[in-house]
Amino acid sequence: MLSTLFFRRAALTVAVSVLGVLVPYLEYSPTHIFNPDWPGHAKLHDVWQLLTNSTFAAAAVFLTWTRPDLRLAARLGLVAPAAFLISFFTMDLYGGSMVNSDGTELRFGSVNASLVMMLIVSAVLGYLAIARDNSQGMESGR
Repeated sequence: MLSTLFFRRAALTVAVSVLGVLVPYLEYSPTHIFNPDWPGHAKLHDVWQLLTNSTFAAAAVFLTWTRPDLRLAARLGLVAPAAFLISFFTMDLYGGSMVNSDGTELRFGSVNASLVMMLIVSAVLGYLAIARDNSQGMESGR
């Protein structure tokens, strides 16, 4: 029978895969990395951010599948979505926007899709960052 720990590991892996795989896939496009209207410096920062987030995600997946206590992995996984949420809610301070240079914006109803995605990922990782898997007992000592 599959354990609760397995399901928590799977949920954490899926959540950080959004950041380490899905987001880079979506940004490998003419509206982001290959946007001819973006200065080279902005492209460098985008690629840097994607590689950093993917590295955090890979480290979180490694910790997820090599340790019984998932809280550290979840906390590491929270770095990128927390930074996104802070950036999103403060974008008026620095002139940021979720509208692409071609005028498009991916939305779920009237809400930005990236915001919805990052809120869901943050909720999953936030729960796992504080929850202890009782099926494992107190073996990890943390």
